[in-house]
Amino acid sequence: MTRPLTHHERRILGIIREHYGPANTEDDVVFGDQGDAVIWVKDGTGVMVLMANLTNLAEWRQDGTIPSDEILKTEWLQIADRNVGEVCVQFHPDKAPDIEPDRIRALCEAAASGLGASLRVSSGEDGGRYVNFFFSANDLAGLWEALRSRLLNDSTVGPAARRATIVTRTGDDGWNDYRLIHHFDVLAKVRERWRIDDGYWYPLSGERPDTVEAFQDTCFARGVPLTALRGMLRGRGIERVWELREYDEEYELATEWFEPVYNGAEGYWTSESLDWIVYASHESSVSVGGWMLDEVKNLWPEWRNHIWTSPFFE
Repeated sequence: MTRPLTHHERRILGIIREHYGPANTEDDVVFGDQGDAVIWVKDGTGVMVLMANLTNLAEWRQDGTIPSDEILKTEWLQIADRNVGEVCVQFHPDKAPDIEPDRIRALCEAAASGLGASLRVSSGEDGGRYVNFFFSANDLAGLWEALRSRLLNDSTVGPAARRATIVTRTGDDGWNDYRLIHHFDVLAKVRERWRIDDGYWYPLSGERPDTVEAFQDTCFARGVPLTALRGMLRGRGIERVWELREYDEEYELATEWFEPVYNGAEGYWTSESLDWIVYASHESSVSVGGWMLDEVKNLWPEWRNHIWTSPFFE
């Protein structure tokens, strides 16, 4: 289901946007079976930092369960000065043999210039060579934007740099709870965002994550045609889709080629924002998560009759 946010839910969302950034919009809100409005909150670097139930927080703030906005911000929304800390660009030279680490350093320094960021460098070997470029900054969101523009999206070095770098940032407890921003292994980032183990995902493994449901695959294909799925993506301006298959097969596809089915290899589908996901398993299940689940439920009124319970169904 979908519905307009209430005045009090919008107020909570406004606090989130004020402190975490305008990337958190009403379009990112999904609704649970009971109508609760839920949002996965992104910080200024695009990292998902927490899930906020706007409905509960609005109700508890109104009835005094949460006695003040200050407690709401610090204890429930975990708002602190998240824009101060460190960013690490870890470069793996063996994955980009045509690029010297000094070239990466020069691009990083150019990106950080004017932001007051200090740099320290370390190197080592752990299954291959690596060089760490650590930046301390008072504007992590601005630093990440500059690094993405000047390094990862550079017209000459960018493609190779994206295939050979990992970018992380400090969390609330420094490097003890670091956050992944970019990984040359796209699947690693998807696994972290959606809490996917090395083996199977829901419904074959683990508890059902919030805003995720699993359906019988053939019934899903009839109830939610490919044209409708592709339309959902285009409606949100998504023109490129990641397809991540078993056996280390990874593709970036045009939306028109998006086809989330099991083909002998299990697969995950998502896009750069990581705010939706589809998983097709070998046990005749299709799992849908994020904003896409809400749209699927709206399109397919009989979805409750086709929730996956086993690979054997009529």
